[in-house]
Amino acid sequence: MKRGFLNKDSSAKCTAATASSPAVEASVAAPTTTTPPAAKPVTSPTFKRGFLNKESRTKHTPSVSDTPAIATSATTPVLTKPVAADFKAVGPVASAPAKSSNTLTAEATPEKGSVKAPSPQSMGISRPEARMCTSEEFHEKARQGAVQRIMTCLPPDTLETSCLFFTGVKERLLACPSWPAPVPKAAQNCYRIGDSLLGGLGLFAVRNIKLRELIVVERPLLIVPTALRMENEIQHLSPEQILHGLIKRMPPDRAAQFCALSNCRRNRDDANGDPLMGIVDTNAISIGNLPGELEMTHGAIFNVISRFNHSCSPSVAGSWDVQSFSYSVRARRDISAGEELTYSYLTSEQLLTPCAERTAFLKGYNFKCKCPSCTDMEPGHSNQSDDNRKRLGMSRTLTVEHSETMFRECQTIIENPKEDVNELERGSLNTLGLMEREQLVDDVICAFHYSCLCKVALATKNEKKARKWALKAADNGRLFNGSDGGFTRSAQYPRQSPWWGRRGCGVAA
Repeated sequence: MKRGFLNKDSSAKCTAATASSPAVEASVAAPTTTTPPAAKPVTSPTFKRGFLNKESRTKHTPSVSDTPAIATSATTPVLTKPVAADFKAVGPVASAPAKSSNTLTAEATPEKGSVKAPSPQSMGISRPEARMCTSEEFHEKARQGAVQRIMTCLPPDTLETSCLFFTGVKERLLACPSWPAPVPKAAQNCYRIGDSLLGGLGLFAVRNIKLRELIVVERPLLIVPTALRMENEIQHLSPEQILHGLIKRMPPDRAAQFCALSNCRRNRDDANGDPLMGIVDTNAISIGNLPGELEMTHGAIFNVISRFNHSCSPSVAGSWDVQSFSYSVRARRDISAGEELTYSYLTSEQLLTPCAERTAFLKGYNFKCKCPSCTDMEPGHSNQSDDNRKRLGMSRTLTVEHSETMFRECQTIIENPKEDVNELERGSLNTLGLMEREQLVDDVICAFHYSCLCKVALATKNEKKARKWALKAADNGRLFNGSDGGFTRSAQYPRQSPWWGRRGCGVAA
């Protein structure tokens, strides 16, 4: 896929759509008369592309919010909700449970000295509990006149994001007294944009970057719903017509930034299609649900964040925060100066599929992945990566589907002196070793095995190891879920944990 700036011909086509016009909203229906509730923030761990691609598959990406060795008094489960297949949208969308899809529940902090024995039942495992508005429901509401569309620019003070919203989204955002919150400050001078061996332009580290370091924070150039392709049900406007209207409402500099983004369609059979739609299909990143009357996911296009190139062993992870109306990108691991910063266009499950399956999906972006995993499957190489990822995929599925049972079994092994706790430890280390060889950081797998190793170390009174694994579990939780899950306190006060010296005691959790 040709990344970065479009060629001159494509740029000219885009520029024609960016005629300067006032950044004022255009509504095609009267606003709802009911006063919507205030919006609350939501954090999304997903960082996925191509959400408008017709060929895209829909998959669910679960996340684990593990039970800490010193438990907090409240946990915040993180759910990922599948996009309705009717919308032909890519992959998972991270959000909270249904009816509170934009709520970020603060995790309580335990009082000093307070400890609570962790229980497997208290561990938050994501399940696809919520449902999405189907295309049939959308069409029916549109025919009834219940779907209202508005083109607007937000936030009100900067008007930097051109938005297409349906019923109630803008009203609910504006009804929140603290919205928008200030955009978090990213690290200074940590990356540059330059020519990439992966194709086009990419982002490169100009210095060493630490795990979880905030690299980029950005508000979108454009936000559109997954139902964009069904828009003609309302006013019989094509998606292309709507996009041109949205671009015209952008400030000129923002419109120019949008049109400079890559369009993976331009060298394909459908290259004669509208370049604006090609840019959206190439660069849109799912930001999950926004507060509104319809359960509908949205995608956002960014000036910098949309330039990250793909790798099946990504070095960065991203999250959307509706409260600040911004997307944050952090390091998944320590990154060396000069290294290209990459993320994955695939879901967590897709990253653990065979190279051939990943290649077939990425074909829609018109490029061939050159990451170590894909290169390993070429002739003359070890061809071991597929087997490694298959084993990791099985581990991830098992953890998601049987997490409570697995934690109870781990607890039994730790407490029963007749069980081999060393074998339990070796199993977790072997799984994490596979992750390291594949240069992967999976939220679910890491959460389970870091927790398991931490509890083994605590139970056997190995303070050094307990601190090590507790800190890793805390970093993993903060990176993907926004909370350390209480593991930082476990690292600070390991001897206060109810797991301390628990080996062979037979104490029930």
